[in-house]
Amino acid sequence: MLAELCSSTMLLAMFSSTIRRQHADNHPFNSTSFKADIEAHKQSIDFSGVGAHHQNGAAERAIKTITTWARAMLLHQMLHWPDEADHKLWPFAMDHAVYLWNHLPREDTLQAPIELMSGSKLNHHEWFPRLHVWGAPVYVLDPKLQDGKKIPKWDARARRGMYLGVSPVHSSLVSRVLNLQTGNVSPQYHVVVDDLYTTVPNADHGGLYDVREFNADTWQSLLESGYEQHLDDDELANGNRRNRPTLANEWLNPVERRARKSRQAAREARIRQRIAEERRHRAERNRLVTFRVPEGVDDDSNSDPPAADDDASAATQDFATEDDDDMSVVEAPEGVDSESESEATEDHEPEELPVSSRAGRRRTKNSKYYNGSFVNVAELGRKKLRHSALDRQFFADLKWAEAIHTVKSDSFGRMWQETCEPYYDRETGLQDHLHPMILAAKASAEDNPNWNQAMSGPLSQGYWEAMKVEIDALNNKDSWEVLDRTSDMNVLPSTWAFKCKRYPDGRVRKLKARFCVRGDRQIQDVDFHETWAPVVNWNTVRLMLILSQVLKLSTQQVDYTTAFLHAPIEEEVYVAMPRGFSEPGKVLKLKRCLYGLKQSPRNFFQFLKSNLEEIGFVPQTDVDPCLFISENCICLVYVDDTLFFSPEQKYIDEAVAALRGKGMELEKEDSVAGFLGVHIERNEQTGEITLTQTGLIKRIVEALGVQGTKPTPAHVDPLAIDAEGDPPDGLYNYASVVGMLLYLSGHSRPDIAFAVSQVARFIHGNKRSHEVAIERIGQYLLGTVDKGLILNPTEGFDMECYVDSDFAGLWAVEDHQSPESVRSRAGYSIHICGCPIVWKSQLMRPIAASTMEAEYNALALAMRDVLPLQNLFKTIGGAVGVGHEFTTTFKTICYEDNQGAQKLACMEPGHHTPRSKSFWTRAHWFRQYLKPTRTTVVYISTLLQKADILTKGLTQDKFRKCRKLLCGW
Repeated sequence: MLAELCSSTMLLAMFSSTIRRQHADNHPFNSTSFKADIEAHKQSIDFSGVGAHHQNGAAERAIKTITTWARAMLLHQMLHWPDEADHKLWPFAMDHAVYLWNHLPREDTLQAPIELMSGSKLNHHEWFPRLHVWGAPVYVLDPKLQDGKKIPKWDARARRGMYLGVSPVHSSLVSRVLNLQTGNVSPQYHVVVDDLYTTVPNADHGGLYDVREFNADTWQSLLESGYEQHLDDDELANGNRRNRPTLANEWLNPVERRARKSRQAAREARIRQRIAEERRHRAERNRLVTFRVPEGVDDDSNSDPPAADDDASAATQDFATEDDDDMSVVEAPEGVDSESESEATEDHEPEELPVSSRAGRRRTKNSKYYNGSFVNVAELGRKKLRHSALDRQFFADLKWAEAIHTVKSDSFGRMWQETCEPYYDRETGLQDHLHPMILAAKASAEDNPNWNQAMSGPLSQGYWEAMKVEIDALNNKDSWEVLDRTSDMNVLPSTWAFKCKRYPDGRVRKLKARFCVRGDRQIQDVDFHETWAPVVNWNTVRLMLILSQVLKLSTQQVDYTTAFLHAPIEEEVYVAMPRGFSEPGKVLKLKRCLYGLKQSPRNFFQFLKSNLEEIGFVPQTDVDPCLFISENCICLVYVDDTLFFSPEQKYIDEAVAALRGKGMELEKEDSVAGFLGVHIERNEQTGEITLTQTGLIKRIVEALGVQGTKPTPAHVDPLAIDAEGDPPDGLYNYASVVGMLLYLSGHSRPDIAFAVSQVARFIHGNKRSHEVAIERIGQYLLGTVDKGLILNPTEGFDMECYVDSDFAGLWAVEDHQSPESVRSRAGYSIHICGCPIVWKSQLMRPIAASTMEAEYNALALAMRDVLPLQNLFKTIGGAVGVGHEFTTTFKTICYEDNQGAQKLACMEPGHHTPRSKSFWTRAHWFRQYLKPTRTTVVYISTLLQKADILTKGLTQDKFRKCRKLLCGW
């Protein structure tokens, strides 16, 4: 049959086979032209007798077989889909029959004709699943979706066509599909074939199946039939993203059947575990609690008398009662059927009951925050509520859209302008870079209880003792004078701030109570003037830790007792009496700064700075305003925490004694073993320094409520805006978790910097897909709780910078009409003595037109951190004893894995290549500094590029190799 349907030239080209002899009927194969072609190919031919077709029985039988098959296909389609059946499609049925004939094994040889002709064995386990019923309905994915674009949410995502077999000029995975509207036939890859004709009607035309009513049972059967299958990340790890139909066990070999059985057992176990966890979670959330207001408690006991200004006094009074209501939890009485009662109250939201104020006006109590939920104390009484109802009320009251205005307020204004505003897109609401301190308040909510939580919690006695200590300390320091309240005073409300300080592993370290002032009620140029105060850069801290290990420096951490009280206050500030220690009709006039005042951090820093200067320390404002250097000692200041480094311990003791002589009360803590929540462990034998934050990781995992682990923190595909995606579940505070992750990734975990940078972009409008991404980070951290950053300093003092870029990495997942789809991501890490000091993963604003341009822009971005760090090292190195020969010969090597960007960076300033003339002009600025700073840019293989982990999601093997290079484990 192959000899009659294919020319000898085609056979020779396809299979490299040689035809020596042909046997055929007389007409038309006895023509002169056909015989000439036979002779040209050195072949011979003989013919059957006239009218003796039986002498060519092999070909005749094959022709009859495929004709019968094609006719059966047409009849089968006519019975199952009579609306679209058309006998004029018989050529396509013949082609499909020929395809089946050539690929099905023969009974006598047990091999298919295609195998005999090609000499290679056909993989039936791979080929059989690709076969489909000819003429069956097929659903083709919308062309826009095939191209990675988006369509309106309610538009059809696929169109119906007719399956006409396998495309003869494409892969066997590509089907020929008939467009039922236009009549065109085209090859299609993104298709789903309905082999059983279940999606088309046929009973009205005498079909085989009756019309079934679409009801709940039909829907359940569709779900159980598996027409839609969702693959998790583990099943997609091998890159096979096609949702293939499931083969019957008869087509599998023994090894494949055992593998399928084990996968099914594992999947069933995961489903059972997930159901059990969901039931436990639901039971925990639906636990019945009863709230009550203790008798005899005056909600407004801490309120001040009304001032002359009714509006101001009303506002003050409303705020004072916002978190002053006492509240406790009592168990439900015995014998209560919690199941029936919970069902009865589940669908009813509590009503807001009006409450009369002192002035006689009817008003409604503000919502109160208690144990992770907002509750309304006035309306509760002895009423029982479900935790699920409280959570719904809590999340309904959240207004994260206003978060952007909060961080722009007076309290955060300068920090916002310097750290976040340049990276905020007002049109899309995306935040490309977020400073961890912006969300610091939300990141530690559970360790900062309010008055009710502190006084009714398990640590209430400790907090009360801490309050007494605070008041005694303030009185001993002559912090205020008590005056009678007058109408001309701008009296600021007071409040208590409680803090549970923990070790990096999460254990309770100390309970603190601070008497604070409501600084948000201050008036500029009346209660305060300047407010901004600097803090030490963590790059400086890491550099000092490395140099202290290399040079064997002594270290000491110092904490100031009631730090802000050391600084005097210039303005006249009046504050309400502290709760629990108040006197009627009295107010406090401050003599010293208290916590909560806008100017307190600045005043204390100026006070500490002046004292350090008087004892011989010089501020290094050119490199870090919180770095102070004397002849024998270095001091780092972070608000009220101070680090001292010196070649000998006696110099540190002398500096501490000098500060005490200035009247500053301070306490020596342990050597630098835990600074700002980062546990620092030194190994004197190997010289390694390990930075870990196990306590913070546990809090993140607990907040997310995740279980199970992931090998990598981010999926290989980048995270998109997902404007049409599902809304978030809202079971946790997304912004709070992002704040904790930013602090973690910026201090001890550069391996999650890329993943955190992705999720941080969507704090103002996150979707469910973004919650899945942040939960994946939590699962990764759950498996690496005790891991951190290992610093193993080398002997040399040179600097290395690894730069990488992901060119237009969002193109495959974002809408191509959006400018976000063509933005590139930059990642770089800067090392001194072989240890990472700075690392960053960030989307770049300049739009690059090529990979070379994206890499070059990333290099320019990295140099903005390289040059200041060079000055910082030279300044500190000269002070701690690094030899003059090292500081004068200090050089920097920037490693770039793009040869085009590397060659362009090494050119003289002003020179360009033909392809780089259109590059962003601002990107060329750094080339003038390369020679003066002894900086060179060299090429490095991608396999050794440490910054690769900061630009894209990697597979498990690549991620582990890159993590080993960057983090040391």
